[in-house]
Amino acid sequence: SLTQREQIENLTSQGQCASCHNKINPIGFAAQNIDAFGRFTEVEEVFDDEGYKIATHLLNTQVENTEIFPGDNQNVAGLRELSEHIVESGKASACVSKHYFNYTFGRADDESLGGCDKESMRQSLTDPNATLKSFLKSAAQLDSFKTRRFTPDPTDGGP
Repeated sequence: SLTQREQIENLTSQGQCASCHNKINPIGFAAQNIDAFGRFTEVEEVFDDEGYKIATHLLNTQVENTEIFPGDNQNVAGLRELSEHIVESGKASACVSKHYFNYTFGRADDESLGGCDKESMRQSLTDPNATLKSFLKSAAQLDSFKTRRFTPDPTDGGP
């Protein structure tokens, strides 16, 4: 019997499916050793339509030349290495900071606005002891946060 990974590769490696699945499958394969309940596992059990176990396969979470980010080809052996690669790139903290800043300040995604504040927020996430609480606190302590002003939307029915 085929592993789930082999089945997915067979279904999605050709035609229209491949253009997206060539990008998303590797991330899923790297995370394959975490089951639906968040438990770590090293094996995949295969059951027939009657519910009888027909096979057990060792999971292969090795992913080669994965383009996690545009222009980045990285080999990862499982979710831990994938997570470490994402953290080490700095892209996750930059993304969280950018989107939280834009949401908090009610701004469109304009790279020319708030660069120093976004960087300050990003830096707060690089601390090894960073928590969500410390990140939110760093945002609330920005001068621009304390002095921000919003223009009421006349269509929201407010005063």
